[in-house]
Amino acid sequence: MDAQRVHPVTEKKGTLMKIRNIRRSLAIFGVAVATAVAVIAAPTAAQAHGSKHRGFELPGLLTLSPKSGALTTAPVATFSTTKACPSNYRASGVVALQQDGEPKFLSGNFVPTTAKPSGTLDDALIFTVLTNDITTGWYEIDVLCYNDAFEWVRGNVNAIKIDVEAGTWRVLV
Repeated sequence: MDAQRVHPVTEKKGTLMKIRNIRRSLAIFGVAVATAVAVIAAPTAAQAHGSKHRGFELPGLLTLSPKSGALTTAPVATFSTTKACPSNYRASGVVALQQDGEPKFLSGNFVPTTAKPSGTLDDALIFTVLTNDITTGWYEIDVLCYNDAFEWVRGNVNAIKIDVEAGTWRVLV
């Protein structure tokens, strides 16, 4: 029976090795998570400030004030941006909610200039929700800048959560 028994020092070393391996695995996992967060957060932070990323101009940030409200409230909010529309996309501009890649206009058209776009979203969001069969969820909201050929680029962006059941909306930033 003693032949099967493990020596107390050997048994303790085995347990210590297991603990070290678990600690090492957790440390590696922590580094992997930190790296993933940095990879995701860096472009998002750069996008919010309208910087260049790999040679491409990233859009600016579209902000709404107030940052939340009822779908039935009109006007919805005032909007402001961190960047002007690109110089070759100043034929027209509009604030739009993106649904399946299709813009749903939230503002009237405006003529972009060198100034950062700002204005008021006059109509209640409930009209956009009802006429476009929008369901509860997160959507992209953009300032779209159009050129003379009526092609658009995102000048400024944000995300908006529409909660149809609660009758509310709120922006991410």
